Amino acid sequence: MKKYIIFECAEAGFNNIRMLLELAICISFLSNRILVLPPRIISKHFNPIYPHGTNLKLQNFFEFTYLYKYIDVISYNDFKNKFGEIKPKLKKKTINNSDNEYLSYCDWKGIIEYATEFKYNFAGNDVYCFGNIEKDDMFFNLFRDGRNIIHFSLTHKIYTDILIHFSRENFGLFYTVIYGNSKKTWSTLLKIINNGLKLKDRFSNHIDNIFKQFIPILENGFNAIHLRRGDFFTCHETYRKTIAPNNDILKKCNDEFDVDYLFIGSSNDKLKNIIVPFPILNINVSKYDIKTISCHHIVVSKLHANRWDTELFIYYKTPKIRLKTLYIAINDPNDNFDELNNDYNIITWNDIKQFFEIKDYMVPIYEMIICSKAQKFIGSYLSTFTSYIHRLRGNDSNYDKRLSWFTHTINPKKFPSWSSTNDLWAREFIEVWTL
Repeated sequence: MKKYIIFECAEAGFNNIRMLLELAICISFLSNRILVLPPRIISKHFNPIYPHGTNLKLQNFFEFTYLYKYIDVISYNDFKNKFGEIKPKLKKKTINNSDNEYLSYCDWKGIIEYATEFKYNFAGNDVYCFGNIEKDDMFFNLFRDGRNIIHFSLTHKIYTDILIHFSRENFGLFYTVIYGNSKKTWSTLLKIINNGLKLKDRFSNHIDNIFKQFIPILENGFNAIHLRRGDFFTCHETYRKTIAPNNDILKKCNDEFDVDYLFIGSSNDKLKNIIVPFPILNINVSKYDIKTISCHHIVVSKLHANRWDTELFIYYKTPKIRLKTLYIAINDPNDNFDELNNDYNIITWNDIKQFFEIKDYMVPIYEMIICSKAQKFIGSYLSTFTSYIHRLRGNDSNYDKRLSWFTHTINPKKFPSWSSTNDLWAREFIEVWTL
C-alpha cells in the first residue's frame, strides 16, 4: 500500500516554513512516501485575519513541477479523496481541545488524528540516518564529527506506518543534520532541494522587468546588505552579538565593496563574453587611460564551433572602483544610514515599492530575490532571510557565491563550512552547493 507524509504550514515566517518543507521533502524521499502539500498557510506573517484560514498555499511561492522528478507529490484535495480508502486501516488517537481548534483552521481535523507523529529536533546537533549505513563510510565519520546519531532502521514507523504526520516544530538545515545512509544519498538530497524546490520564475522576471523599466540604477549593478533588526535586539544574547552598529557596517562596506575590478578585452579592445574567475564590470576599456593601468596577458581557451580555440586576451587592472548603489533590506524602516549615505546611493524597499503592486506579505520574497542579484552581498548572521539569499546566489550560476559575507565581525571572509561550527541553525554553508 502507498504511504503518505502530511505536514502543516503554520505559526512561522516564510523561511521557517521553507526549512520545514525541505525537511519533509527529504523524509519523503528517504522513506519512499508521497508528500501531501498542506491546504493552506496559517501564519500571522501572511494572513491579516490570523489565525483564521487563508487561501494562500505553498504553490503560490514554489514551482513544484521540478520536484516531481524526485518524489511523488499530491495536493491536499487529491489526498482527501484517497483518505477514505486508507482510513479503515488507521487507528484514531485523542487530541486536546486547543489542537482541535488549531486543526480546524488548518483543515487537517479528521485526518491528523489518524496519523503517526514524527517529531524530532532537527535544529539541534544530532545526525539523522535512514536505513542501512554503508560500511567503512569515511565521509560519514566526517559528517558525524562526534555528534549524536539518531538511526531509523527499516522497521521504524517512518518506514512501516501508512500515514506520518511531520510535526510543524521540525526546523533545521536539512543537509547539516540528515545524512541518509551514504554520501551518495546525502548528495542526492542536495540535488533534490537545489534542483527540485524553486521559487516561481515570475518573481525574478517581475523584478528584472521593473529594474529595466523604472530602476536602471539597479539594473546597471549594485551591492546589497540585509540588516536584521527588531526582534534580534531582544532575543538570545547570541543574536545580539551578531548585530553591528551602523558605523561598523560602514567600515565593513568600505572594506568589502572596494575591490579591484578587472576589465576584459582582446588585443583590439573589443569586449568578449567569456567566463572568468573574477568580478567583471562591462565598461569599454577605451574610456580609460591605458598608460596608467597595468596590463596582464593571459591565454584563455574557449569552446567555439565544437572545437577549442586559443586566443590572447588582455586584462586591465584598474585602481579601486566602488559600485556606488547599495540596496539595504531592513525590517526597521526608521533606522538611520546618514553615514552610509555619504558614500553610497542608498536604496531601500520604501524607495521602489511604488513600482511593485504586490501584497505586503510578498515583500520579503521580492527583497530576498533583489539581494540575490547583487554583485556582492553582506547578510545578517543567524538570519534565515539572509541564509536563503545565500542559497539563491549559490544556486545561480550568474552570481559568485564567494562574494558573500556577514555584518558581524567574528565570521571569516571565507564562506563558512558546517564542519567549522557546532551551531548549525539558520545559516547556509558552502556544502549546500556541493552537487
